[in-house]
Amino acid sequence: MGQRPLISIVIPTRERIETLRSTLGTALDQRSQRIEVLVSDNASSDGTAEFVTSITDERLRYVNPGRRLSMSANWDFALDHARGDYIVIIGDDDAVLPGCVDRLITDMEHNPSDVYSWPKHVYVWPDSGRDAYVESIAAQADGRWLDLAKLSRKVLAMGGWGHYSLPSMYHSLVARRIPDEMRQRFGRVYQAALPDVFMALCVPAFTDVAWDVGYSVTAHGRSSKSNGWVATPNQQPTQIQRFIREYGDYHIHSSLYPDIPVIANLAPDAVLVAKDLFADHYARATFGYEAMWALMCREAHVFKWRIAPWDVVRNRARIRKYHALRLLRFAEYLVWHGAHAVYSRIVRRGTMSSAARDIRTFVREISHA
Repeated sequence: MGQRPLISIVIPTRERIETLRSTLGTALDQRSQRIEVLVSDNASSDGTAEFVTSITDERLRYVNPGRRLSMSANWDFALDHARGDYIVIIGDDDAVLPGCVDRLITDMEHNPSDVYSWPKHVYVWPDSGRDAYVESIAAQADGRWLDLAKLSRKVLAMGGWGHYSLPSMYHSLVARRIPDEMRQRFGRVYQAALPDVFMALCVPAFTDVAWDVGYSVTAHGRSSKSNGWVATPNQQPTQIQRFIREYGDYHIHSSLYPDIPVIANLAPDAVLVAKDLFADHYARATFGYEAMWALMCREAHVFKWRIAPWDVVRNRARIRKYHALRLLRFAEYLVWHGAHAVYSRIVRRGTMSSAARDIRTFVREISHA
């Protein structure tokens, strides 16, 4: 490709050729020649290199650091090789909907912005003893402007809850000037263990608004190898320990209570690291530690960590050595999260259904529904 692409679709991958085949197919199911699809292979040994390089499409590029990196380091490596004016990152079990990047390019011409967002469907890959299913179908709507300043302050106040409502380059489109400026200022883009959560709080420091196109461009995929660890039915998968080890001597934010599973602290750590990096921008924003603890209790059964409300109450004196903890506020957030969890289950029950065995077939079917 001689001409600089408008959009880079970046797919970081590691040892997931079984889902990457489908994901990569969806990324290339676009007509536009103004895109590149960049696969950043984190030193896989499962035939990923041979598979990707066997595909004949001038829009497709393959890079490999030659050694195993942490997730954030591989994402940084990928960004360093992306050539597009705008960048979107998807996982190697996610999908791009047929023709929707083509539609997005037209939308960009009518609604200029540094950042574009959209609603995402959620597909769960089949696993041993369980068929594939649709966790949620995102509502489609008219385009609208998002107030990132307001949304980011809310995420902070809620202890990190709702970070997925902010565009982070993961399943959203961000002008490359933003990560480029971060690299110039800080030496690298990603400064925390969860790159998508971290970037969600960085983007609002560069722009107050984003254009939500209103229609789905990408779909989340969840599998037993996902870094979200939510698709395994009973326990944390073995890759969680590998994921943490690859960060070496990474230190969690100093205001977080360390005597809980490391994985439970990773999302609030990413939020707080971003808040500290952009201290001037977030000078008037407050992080809600009580809300954070209530969220941890709510998500314990999903992420398979053992944190219950009584644990927070019982250890309150030790926790207060790290940050303020008001038990009444904590109780209020517990009630709020309890009610929200019930509402979410009701909404999901109305949308969940069986699905095709791979995400490429799923997005094709839903595009023609």
